[in-house]
Amino acid sequence: MPRVGASESERRREPGLRKLRWQQAADLIASNTLGSVTVSSTKEIGAGKILIRGWTKRCPVCGESKIFRGYFELVEECPRCGFRFERQEGQFIGAIGVNTVVTFFTMTLVMVLGLVFTAPEFNVVLIMTSSIAVAGLLPLVFFPFSKTVWAAIDLLLIPLEPGEAPLRTRG
Repeated sequence: MPRVGASESERRREPGLRKLRWQQAADLIASNTLGSVTVSSTKEIGAGKILIRGWTKRCPVCGESKIFRGYFELVEECPRCGFRFERQEGQFIGAIGVNTVVTFFTMTLVMVLGLVFTAPEFNVVLIMTSSIAVAGLLPLVFFPFSKTVWAAIDLLLIPLEPGEAPLRTRG
């Protein structure tokens, strides 16, 4: 149980509260109400819009595009709506998982297409070189996208709580 007078970030890091949030997410999925997020008392954002914002490196709550310092560094919170991208400590482990899945899928696709287009005399050197290039470059290129995609997925699984996007003005 969070101590009396604990800050919002301290309460979020409490193990019991984290378990409660994941239980709420499981309840949302079980009740089939996943698909929109209420961002104010009257405004909802659809799941498709949230995911598109994630895939285009935008804030999943308000759509702000200036959320990176340089190519790799995501700001702590959105400059427009105040949404904290790392809502829980260690949250971006999921972004690493998204990056890994996209990389493996793309690498497999490159290998299969290489086999299809070079059949019946398979060009193993070309296929291996292409696969290694994808495995080495795609994780770096996709890294910032994986963070915003994961923030969007997390927002769908665990909807906003009051005060999580305090500067929210538009959707």
